[in-house]
Amino acid sequence: MSQSLSPIPSRKAVQPSRRRHLDQRKIDQIRQLLAEGYRQAEVARLAGVSASTVNRVLERDRHQAIAKELHALKQLVDQLLAERETQTRIMRQLLDLRQDQPR
Repeated sequence: MSQSLSPIPSRKAVQPSRRRHLDQRKIDQIRQLLAEGYRQAEVARLAGVSASTVNRVLERDRHQAIAKELHALKQLVDQLLAERETQTRIMRQLLDLRQDQPR
């Protein structure tokens, strides 16, 4: 006696995102209102977007600022390491010269 397996239920079709991309003017407006000292809820109301949209713009700006700072720090560290390598090379050359001198 064979049992028939029940079919696997199909997944619902993935709905396309309803989220619309903000145009640059709207992003600039949000940034300007925040810079003027408006609270996020006020910015959302004035810009005609949700508070979470304002928060996403704010977070994106924070992440970009952090990335710029990290890049600047990496350049500084690379420069310091290069200077350190130069100093080490010069010190080795001086020590070699000193050892080559007769006593």
